[in-house]
Amino acid sequence: MSQQNNMSNKEWPPEIEQAYERVRVLGQGAFGAVWLAKAKYTSSLVLPTEKTARACDAGENGDDDDASIESFEDDDQFDSRVSLTSPARSAADITSHDAPYVAIKCIHASKEPEIKYASREIDILSEINHPNAIRCLAHVKAPHSRLVVLTLADGPNLQQVVDVGGALSISLARLAARHLIAAVSYLHGRGVIHRDIKPDNCILMKHHHNPSYISHHDDWMTNDSLWNDKAIFDENKWKLVLVDFGLAKALTPQQVGVRQSVKQIFDRQASQHYQNKLESDEDFSDTKKNMPTSPPKRGFSFERIPIRAMSAVGTRSYAAPEVMKVRTRSCRDEALTNCVSDYGFISDSYSVGSTIKVLLTGVPADVEDVVRFVSANTNLFMDVISAIFSCGKKSKIRKKRYKFLDETPRQARELIVKLMKAKVEERLAVPLARDEPWIKGGCGVDDPVVALPEGDIVIGNSDPVVCLKCAVHH
Repeated sequence: MSQQNNMSNKEWPPEIEQAYERVRVLGQGAFGAVWLAKAKYTSSLVLPTEKTARACDAGENGDDDDASIESFEDDDQFDSRVSLTSPARSAADITSHDAPYVAIKCIHASKEPEIKYASREIDILSEINHPNAIRCLAHVKAPHSRLVVLTLADGPNLQQVVDVGGALSISLARLAARHLIAAVSYLHGRGVIHRDIKPDNCILMKHHHNPSYISHHDDWMTNDSLWNDKAIFDENKWKLVLVDFGLAKALTPQQVGVRQSVKQIFDRQASQHYQNKLESDEDFSDTKKNMPTSPPKRGFSFERIPIRAMSAVGTRSYAAPEVMKVRTRSCRDEALTNCVSDYGFISDSYSVGSTIKVLLTGVPADVEDVVRFVSANTNLFMDVISAIFSCGKKSKIRKKRYKFLDETPRQARELIVKLMKAKVEERLAVPLARDEPWIKGGCGVDDPVVALPEGDIVIGNSDPVVCLKCAVHH
């Protein structure tokens, strides 16, 4: 640890040393380290143990796959969060966010795309403010790197929970789905596409109402309720936090359409994808010949400019079909990668649906033959033999539980099917999913209607999108 401290001394500038007290390294990724730090000028809570806190985007193995930077552009547009680059600011001003414990991420990079992706990430995280999304509280330039102060989440990511026990408790999966949809709806209402939604980027954490509460970071692994369908998870005690905005993109007002509501934007993007199919001589020539000359029905509009030639990024097993239709970038395209595709907000819907499906079934997203997979991982004979020889003792090795989709609640299945429609024009938008029965509630007498968490700006489906300042100044 002393060696790590010596190395960090060269990277941490005086401003951040004055504002934060380093506690320990939370994780070490390919492009930099993540530290647990205590603010020196906020009200103090009981310090988490070394085994408790974990950075919001550092997994159990300390992986940090976010894009990172070596140099950055000017930060004049950051007026909603604190920048530490101004010598006029005191350490007390720097920590005015009143977060006693934070994650400080030291980011490095050498390639131009990595630099721009990391700049985008900081831009977005510095402006958004939603209880189910990670936030950037401050940032500071240092020689050959940048330090980013992030809100801290203490808990496993949902992929880790699935890897340990398989299908989650229905109550927990529903809570996670509600919070994920609330977070992504907020992002879309601010003109942001996440582009890498998956269980790995969803942190499960507890609300620590008692400041003296300190838990062992592996407690969740022995918590049988996480996989018990009879367990009930209180949304006042648990929450999901969406992390890793390394591939996120904030769209400009011109890209989303000035004064367009959330619903209108999704209708437009669906219709444009539909039109692109008709204009493609290569894949849809037969469809083009047989299409009626009358305009399509509700939900289609051709007057808006499409979101074309965006970087084809994300995780393959969770990416929407239209994202996977990759072509080579032309000289006119502004994408950061050589591979581009045409898509919009609606692509996040597919990733959300795929994530919820994994949480409910425990089956990996890239498994095509579910029956064979479940059969190969379910051996009733060995279960009986194991139970006999265990003599009633509880095994230390948890057996994973897998489900077929038709074993999950009907309303949940219907939601997943709607979110994962292959055709863009048929796919349900994430903001509109807030009104689905399994998300909104009211499926029965004992199923109350719930209000989803909201951010700093409440955006309904009929309200105009409020683009981020970093996109407006783009």
